[in-house]
Amino acid sequence: MDEILYQIKCYLSLPFLLMYGGVTGGYQNIDGYYYYPKEMNPPASIKIAREKEWGAGDLLLATYPKSGTHFGMLTSLLILYKGEFPPKADLHNLCYAPEFSVEGENCLSLEDPSPTHPVRVLGSHMPQHHVKYSETAKYLYIMRDPVATLASLRRMDQLMYGSIICPSLSEFVKFHLHTRETGWLDHVLGWWSLRDKPNVLIMSYERMITQPEDCVRKLAEHIDVNLTPPELNKVVSCMDKKWAKDNIDPYLAELVTPYSPPNRHGISKSGFILDVSKVKEKLSVEQEIEIRLVNTQKIQAIMSQSENPSAAANALSFFQANREYFTK
Repeated sequence: MDEILYQIKCYLSLPFLLMYGGVTGGYQNIDGYYYYPKEMNPPASIKIAREKEWGAGDLLLATYPKSGTHFGMLTSLLILYKGEFPPKADLHNLCYAPEFSVEGENCLSLEDPSPTHPVRVLGSHMPQHHVKYSETAKYLYIMRDPVATLASLRRMDQLMYGSIICPSLSEFVKFHLHTRETGWLDHVLGWWSLRDKPNVLIMSYERMITQPEDCVRKLAEHIDVNLTPPELNKVVSCMDKKWAKDNIDPYLAELVTPYSPPNRHGISKSGFILDVSKVKEKLSVEQEIEIRLVNTQKIQAIMSQSENPSAAANALSFFQANREYFTK
């Protein structure tokens, strides 16, 4: 019965939602970057975040959506707590999300005192050109393979809106590759341009998974935290997905909208951890090839820009350092 009532609600709501562009129509194009809908990224919060002067003690963790934001937040906090993560703590009560809504008990306002003083961890999806760079703040940028990023974005959309409300998979891919003016490549290239700054650390999600110990050492050094060998081992052991599912996920606010399916199989309690083996809809081989091909064509076009040699050099540097993101 719940499933039938849910489908009726979705079908009745669909014409109204389509009037406003559907799920993707809610994205806000602000100075060339697509923020989440206003309910998640209120314009007032975006404005404050863009004008904010970050300073000493601030660790701004930047990612393109679904590129390891929560994983980066957890890793940063584990280092600050030296592996002794507070029991039954909501991750969002320990970190800030500058451009997101602060409504609800699980979100920190920028005016709230930092629970991890003297370091304040901030998770953001803002592009580099929307962030006021400061030599006194610290920055961590996590990038992820574009195919995996879009696959994760698709899963999140379906988790939040269900198959009736969401556009088809082909429409989803078309929107993120062709319709929107900017996307994954613009985001990573923007932050990559700061790679030589001493207060900027760039990591890949893939390396954090496969080489966690090395990444923890680099991040701890970056934020001036000295870890003993036992503390390092404790942090690394807590980066495991099973540990996060048992100790972090139960205390996270649930990722849900009025259109979330009543039976969400293969996901954790909050919806932030997914069992990929139970995902029925997946990108086709042709779609994966298209994602890499389109991004390859875009970066090649930037590399050939004789009128903008700095952008061309930055694109070439990124392409040479991360070829696996363009060819498999």
